[in-house]
Amino acid sequence: MAITIPNGVTQPARQRLIDLGAEGLISLNAQILTRARRILALGGWVEAYALQRHYRSQRSPATTDARMAFKLETSQPGGSGRVKGQTEWVELFAELFRRKRANIQFGYVVHLPWDTKGLNSRTSLRLIADSWRAMQPLLDTVRGEP
Repeated sequence: MAITIPNGVTQPARQRLIDLGAEGLISLNAQILTRARRILALGGWVEAYALQRHYRSQRSPATTDARMAFKLETSQPGGSGRVKGQTEWVELFAELFRRKRANIQFGYVVHLPWDTKGLNSRTSLRLIADSWRAMQPLLDTVRGEP
């Protein structure tokens, strides 16, 4: 499950993300991680990314110029579990929002590896629903809802 914040996102939505700054993103990521506890316990993870790419023509495939990604746990002071906290990643992510000058797409992705328990059964529907619920704080922020 993924939420993409495209390069062409409306200015008010982009501004709400810029206004968060690094500290706000750390808090947002903490909320997402709290809501994703069940997914994390089953071996999944949540990742944020920024992607810059270009196209030689309208029909050509994308050429990736740059990509950065990090597990949300790295954005938490002290880290959690086996992931070491490195707030520099979320600081860079916030700075990319603030200083964006190129076609940069941002996103959050819930990863459910194929060996995640329940993924090969009807339980997978609950995992998908849990993924969407985990992303609720991000959706609320982008939409400007409290």
